[in-house]
Amino acid sequence: MDLVREGKRLGYRIIAAEGLNGATVIEGVKMLGKIVFEISGIEEARRLLAGLKKPGVLVGVVPLTVETARWIAHDRRVDTIVMTSKNMSVFDKKQASVMKYYGKPLEVAFTEISKSSEEIVGQFARKLRLLLGKNIPVIVSSGAREILEYQHPMVVSSYLAKLLSLDLKTAMSLISLNPYRVVSKLGV
Repeated sequence: MDLVREGKRLGYRIIAAEGLNGATVIEGVKMLGKIVFEISGIEEARRLLAGLKKPGVLVGVVPLTVETARWIAHDRRVDTIVMTSKNMSVFDKKQASVMKYYGKPLEVAFTEISKSSEEIVGQFARKLRLLLGKNIPVIVSSGAREILEYQHPMVVSSYLAKLLSLDLKTAMSLISLNPYRVVSKLGV
């Protein structure tokens, strides 16, 4: 409940949170459920995704192998493909092409970027620039699990603008317009 209040205070109108089973409104903030799986094989993906899609629940997958990343890109049950420091290597030009063909957005948590070492932040920046250059919709989620991890949208967009050499409007779309497009596909 504190995370919802803090999100509202910072100006967020829609929040996706793990543990919710669907869409609801709490204190004037639209809440969506979110499920994120780390998957290392196609058979595991088939098993975990079977019958999983529910109204008002976003599904994100962290593919741990190139083969899984390629397969996940075409699966309609998956809303976003999540990049973390564990799986950056699967995001290459070929993966970008597959994601673009199937219209699959990339998601990365801001906490994952901001808490990483300088070397890892550099790797994130290179991968994100590659994907943005291929016109892949990129979503930067907060990744906040506690109040102190929440950042104001202007702080996040300014950081991303500087890190990725983007104008502020484009950087803001990574935390506003692009996530909204995914949410609107859910029909909530």
